[in-house]
Amino acid sequence: MQQIKGIFGLIWKLYIALVFFVFAVLFYPFFLTLQLKESWRKSGFKIFILWSWMMRIFCLYPVRFKLNSPLPKAPYIIVANHSSYLDIFLLHSILPQHPFAFLGKAEILRYPIVRTYFKALNIPVYRKDKSKAGQAFVQAKKAIESGWSIVIFPEGTISEVNIPQLLPFKNGAFRLAKDLKVPILPLTFTQNFHLFSDPTIILGPAHPGVVEVYVHPFISVEEIEVSSVDDLSKKCFALIEGPLQAAHPELMKKMYFYTMEVSEELIDHIAHLSRLSFEGAEKDAIRQDMQRMIAFVDKLSELDTNGVEPLIFMSEEVNRLRPDEAVQSTTHEEALFNAPKKDSDYFRIPKVLDK
Repeated sequence: MQQIKGIFGLIWKLYIALVFFVFAVLFYPFFLTLQLKESWRKSGFKIFILWSWMMRIFCLYPVRFKLNSPLPKAPYIIVANHSSYLDIFLLHSILPQHPFAFLGKAEILRYPIVRTYFKALNIPVYRKDKSKAGQAFVQAKKAIESGWSIVIFPEGTISEVNIPQLLPFKNGAFRLAKDLKVPILPLTFTQNFHLFSDPTIILGPAHPGVVEVYVHPFISVEEIEVSSVDDLSKKCFALIEGPLQAAHPELMKKMYFYTMEVSEELIDHIAHLSRLSFEGAEKDAIRQDMQRMIAFVDKLSELDTNGVEPLIFMSEEVNRLRPDEAVQSTTHEEALFNAPKKDSDYFRIPKVLDK
């Protein structure tokens, strides 16, 4: 049954890819035209709204607002959990009120048509290059100062394990909000992870269904000014995680690595102690590996060990030991008997160190 679901999911993913690229090609000439003048660029956002609506209609993804709080005065920073590409496809039609740009990984620029769309109205983050990654936040500041809102997924990536549990948040979005004094708007998607799983998981779940969205109350500029970056991160984490806990209690068991954050600072500290150096994608990969290791250890806590005796020895074999008695087994003369060189009391060996 699981395999049949997986095959259906693969067919559905191929269908969604087809719908996505058909509309990408259809809208391409209009989008290019709107990029010819700077004053027309915000009109390009309307194409994304229309494209998003087409994805909702043709891919059978109606949206239900489980919480639809008032929006702050633009511009603002949108932070959301990230468990599916639906989070990106549908956001323009979910929040069409004000133009926004995504701060997203630069790897998406490898795809020809998608590259044009993404680079024109969004900001690529080159995670392998620290200086370019810093430039992305400079571009984000300029975009906000020009009146654009910014979307940042503070997890930084789609988790490879324990979906829909949240990965520890990176602090970039919250630093940006404090620096520029703009509100933060937290969002939660509770069902996207199984409506359209990561395409790299070939037989992962994918099917039509209702996209449930929580638009949480925004965090005001006044609150941001008196809160630390860490406090803002924790508050947004709690807001976003709450609906996930309620919707999927069986999948959202509290795990150790969410209280012990595997942050970049922790990676840097461990690297320093071991005299190693990691940068960019390599550091991200190690961070994911550490999270997986902690998750695997935590998984053991789910086992029922009632009535199981503690394991002390791997084998039931018993060593047969002689009595621990002090006796002379070899005489001084017997020990020196076969030595190539000796004097009356010691073995003689070649000199190792010069005086």
